[in-house]
Amino acid sequence: MKIKECVLLALCAIVNCVNGLPANTYRTEKGLICYLCPPGKFFVRDCSLDYETAICSPCPNGYYIAISSVAERCQPCSSVCPNTNYESPDDQPEIITVNCTSATDIQCECKPGFWRESGFHGMCRRAKLCEEGRGVKALATGNSDTVCEHCEPGQTFSNMSSANEKCRPCTQCDALMYVGRVCLPNRDTECILHSTIITTKTTTSLNTHGAQKTLHLGIGLGFGTLFLLE
Repeated sequence: MKIKECVLLALCAIVNCVNGLPANTYRTEKGLICYLCPPGKFFVRDCSLDYETAICSPCPNGYYIAISSVAERCQPCSSVCPNTNYESPDDQPEIITVNCTSATDIQCECKPGFWRESGFHGMCRRAKLCEEGRGVKALATGNSDTVCEHCEPGQTFSNMSSANEKCRPCTQCDALMYVGRVCLPNRDTECILHSTIITTKTTTSLNTHGAQKTLHLGIGLGFGTLFLLE
């Protein structure tokens, strides 16, 4: 409901209270008490009998009246949301969720990934990202921003900036693995297979042993050659 509609409704209520009239009624110049035109209709003329509704007519397409009144003109429907900017339609922070009717203007909501600031027609703001090492404690809602929390060292982690990812549990290395790098708030545990070390050591040992045998054989052949030459 727009500000001027709220003001008009409040004024009508005050006038009725002061004049001692029933709600949603008014007194004509002839002294008759008529009911106001309902939402969606504009005033044409007064009622002809006490406690009848004034003569009203429906708002045409593209126009509306949101409150009971004696307004003689309907208001044009809004064509865009209050937060519409000069970006392309896909880049707008707010979208129309309910089309205009004769009794209501368009209704808008912030797009997913945005939230609305408090206040009349509060701006839609992009949801805050929780950086690495922090996870999402509460998602952004229609009226509140993302709430982040620190991941617990050695227990949980988050290795990305996100508006919807919670801290994830650290990986626990199984019996066939050992911890190559411990879990920190911004990275997961690194697990390495024990067989990787065994294979590396075995290969190194075999290569060394083979080299020693080659060396011994070379020395023996060298001495044999010298002996024959003498």
